Amino acid sequence: MSVRTPTLRRSRGPLLVLALGLLLALGGLWAICAWSEDLPLLADRHKNAGLTCGACHDEGRPETEPPAAGCVRCHGDLTKVGERTWAVSRNPHASHKGVVECRMCHHAHRPSTDWCAQCHTSGFRVP
Repeated sequence: MSVRTPTLRRSRGPLLVLALGLLLALGGLWAICAWSEDLPLLADRHKNAGLTCGACHDEGRPETEPPAAGCVRCHGDLTKVGERTWAVSRNPHASHKGVVECRMCHHAHRPSTDWCAQCHTSGFRVP
């Protein structure tokens, strides 16, 4: 007859929680990697298009955020960009908030975000 030790049974609970936490963390890491592979950072997209840091950063200092004038120089003003995204349900470039600065959604050196998602569930994939 074998004798069971109750301490082994009790110690499995925290171990299972730890294993589940590790699986969730790895799944989250996979999702982040899949997202970043799907939508490269804007800085990389600009570099691949042959642009230098100075194309966006007027002073050529990457540690400062470029002014919106840098975006407008190549992409046009909010009205022009809104015309290119007119078919999108809830056109993000024709906001009911008025003029929304490019940097509210678009980030060059980190993943871009959906600023509208603070209130709306639009599901925009922001480049």
